[in-house]
Amino acid sequence: MIKKIISVLTVLAICFGTLSAIASTDYDYLEKSEFLSSFLEDGIFDGEDGAGVTRGKFVCDTVKMMECEIINDKYISFEDVSDGDVYSPYINTAAAYGFVSDGKKFFAENIITLPEAVKILSCAFGYDKIAEQNGGYPGGFLKYASGNGLLNGVNAREDGTLTTENVKTLVYNYLFGKAIEQDTLKITDENKVKYNYKRNKETNLEKFFDVYEVEGVVTETSYSSLVLNGSIREDNIIAVNGTVYDSDLMSEDFLGLNVKAYYKDSNGGRNKIIAVLPYNNTEFTVDAEDFDEISGNVFKYEADGKEKRATLEQTVVYIYNGRRVNLLPADAFDGDFCEIRLVDNNANGRYDVMFVNNYKYYKVASADYSSGVIGLEGYGKVDILPEGKFFCFDADGNFADASVLKEGDITAFKISDDKELVTLIICTDEISGVVEEYAPGDKKIVVNGTEYSTVKNFEDIIGKKVSLGNTATFAVGVDGKIVMLKDSPKGYKYGYLVYADFDDGKSKDAVYARILTASGDFVSFDIADDVYLDNVKTKKGKLKEKLNETGYPYSLIKYKTDSAGNIKYIDTPVSYADGISRNENDTLVKYVYSDTLYYRSSPEVLVPKANVSGAAMFYAPKTYSGNEEDLCVIFKGDLINNTKYTAEIYDIADDGTAGAVVFRTEDVKTKWGSQHASVMVDRVTNGLNADGDMIKKLYCWRSGALVCYDVDDGISLEKSSGKTVSKGDVMRVRLGKDNVIEMLTPDVDASGSEIIIDAKSSGQKNVFATGFSYIFGYVYSTGVNTLIVSDTPINSTDTLPSEANIIPLSTSVKILRYCKKDNTITPTDIGGIHTSKGMGAAADFAVIRTASDIGYDVFIYE
Repeated sequence: MIKKIISVLTVLAICFGTLSAIASTDYDYLEKSEFLSSFLEDGIFDGEDGAGVTRGKFVCDTVKMMECEIINDKYISFEDVSDGDVYSPYINTAAAYGFVSDGKKFFAENIITLPEAVKILSCAFGYDKIAEQNGGYPGGFLKYASGNGLLNGVNAREDGTLTTENVKTLVYNYLFGKAIEQDTLKITDENKVKYNYKRNKETNLEKFFDVYEVEGVVTETSYSSLVLNGSIREDNIIAVNGTVYDSDLMSEDFLGLNVKAYYKDSNGGRNKIIAVLPYNNTEFTVDAEDFDEISGNVFKYEADGKEKRATLEQTVVYIYNGRRVNLLPADAFDGDFCEIRLVDNNANGRYDVMFVNNYKYYKVASADYSSGVIGLEGYGKVDILPEGKFFCFDADGNFADASVLKEGDITAFKISDDKELVTLIICTDEISGVVEEYAPGDKKIVVNGTEYSTVKNFEDIIGKKVSLGNTATFAVGVDGKIVMLKDSPKGYKYGYLVYADFDDGKSKDAVYARILTASGDFVSFDIADDVYLDNVKTKKGKLKEKLNETGYPYSLIKYKTDSAGNIKYIDTPVSYADGISRNENDTLVKYVYSDTLYYRSSPEVLVPKANVSGAAMFYAPKTYSGNEEDLCVIFKGDLINNTKYTAEIYDIADDGTAGAVVFRTEDVKTKWGSQHASVMVDRVTNGLNADGDMIKKLYCWRSGALVCYDVDDGISLEKSSGKTVSKGDVMRVRLGKDNVIEMLTPDVDASGSEIIIDAKSSGQKNVFATGFSYIFGYVYSTGVNTLIVSDTPINSTDTLPSEANIIPLSTSVKILRYCKKDNTITPTDIGGIHTSKGMGAAADFAVIRTASDIGYDVFIYE
């Protein structure tokens, strides 16, 4: 699995022009931070710069870094550390290994101090005995650390607390510190044993982790080579000075750079690089718009209004869109966002490598992930499935699943000259507002009083002029420039508006909307100061009044939130029968209200009006009783073939596909049961709510993130066994106002030797073709977006038994892994699942929450 996209230091080189432009102290820290993020597993010694690091977190990360086996036997008597605490197993293990001393209290939430951190690391790396001989804690430990360079760059007082930067610097120093070993011992005049120690040539990195350093030029990656016509390799590698190493790093941007690479000795096999740091390169970046020409071996460009020149090596290597080329293509600099990066990797003043990254912006015209093809408007079809040849990133540079692409998304797209390597960045940032100034050719536009730059091909991309005074939404590209107009419906979600009102006891500015989302959750959204109701700017204090004027205070809506999660846009329905919309920007159209629609399951249609296979479907009685239990979302498995339904159908496309359906009844006597979000329990604690009252708090994993919810009074946290829900259990929760849990159903009990459906659950086990079920089984194999599970683990040599079940997964599926041995829960992806096909009896056990046979949540147990 590829771990990193691009070195932070390489990014900085691109942003700052040359690394020498960064203050040396900042660069030193960035180098250390970059090394640690590559060397250590995700989550270890991470944290936000400037934030304090707690004692619990520091001890936990030290134990993980040193790869200590978790000790289950109790070694500690700290009265403030209990078995259920998140750091308890790591504190216990640290005590067993001698990293910490036992005592009355541990104070896990206190920020760690310099002497405490030095002692823990000194004990971990074997400096404790010599530190004790030098005076013990704290003076002897600090004296040894200071005298041996282990405190270099640590900006903290001798007794001060440590920030993330301090901790990373300290850990880096210890890793690269010289290892010591006992040399001789002697008896002092006081008849005490004194040990003499000597420093080894090897570092702690070498001694404890078998990790070694190599310096040189990156001559080959999985994607390209400094020689022409290099093929894209199926294995992930980095070659330094011609020596090939395995690597999980995304290495495209390292090609041609002089680096310090750190590899783990494989003891006979091919060594594996775990971290790469650019080293002693001179480089700068030029926007293609400032490029003039290459004349001979002279690169000419403009900067600060003056012509500048750089000398190229006679044997300069050209890397175009990630692949080595002999000559740059004729349109190499014609993209919407194009940067040229020159690298001198041997300090001779001549540039050895020229990188050209030439992106063009396209709108997604069609997306069919199952067939592995997307269509880009103005370009054509792109194959997105070849492993190692197609990469998709989000706007922050993180790997993204191409399956999230949908029609109307804006992408930055580059493709190598030989068409072998494709990179696509999903541009999700946008700017909305009134266009106040714009003149074609000026490369700037003023929206809501703020001036923005536009890409050079802006007019060509949008295909029409922007009208002054209109409200519009613009996509923002990877370089922060405005790219194009966005289609107004894109980015909107369907939801059922229950009500919008002023928050009790607060000012009329505190307005919120209560919405049943298409995922089945009731969510209270705050409203942005200026909200657009049917594309008309409305003060949020007037929202309730304006909604009543529309006649739709309780109805299906389209909505969109801003970056803070506040609702910025609400679109209420307009009837197709009215002939015209309220204004030209209305996007939500109700096409039919009828009691004569029959549902056919194959194909999934409401006859004779619309195909509903991909529609968001809701149930709501005509009149709202005030009880949210009367509303719910509908899955296709909840519908009965050849049955008549009363339904409203919205947003019917030209091909007859509906965007949303609302099923109606006159009252609430006939209704579908609500399905709520499934979460995995992390822990239950006591704490204070916003009013200062002591309540229960549930920490749980939802949508791949750890969240904390207050639990309403009277809500039981007990399973049918009488025990409180515990780590690894799965349940459904329903959130009330202010995200307080008002309903909770234990579904899966993972506390025993066998994972079972809890007797309190209304969920069904291994029942297919239903609206809601949990599928249990050992994972036999994984596909691009599928799991095959079986009641028993199957050895890789076995044929797949007939009772195995193939579960297609939603494109938005979230996967969590619970390791009972380590007592940890971590998000993962489909590639991180252990299968019977690959590992036989060591396969993971999966619990999959399905709706109409589609998996929406996957819980992995090992």
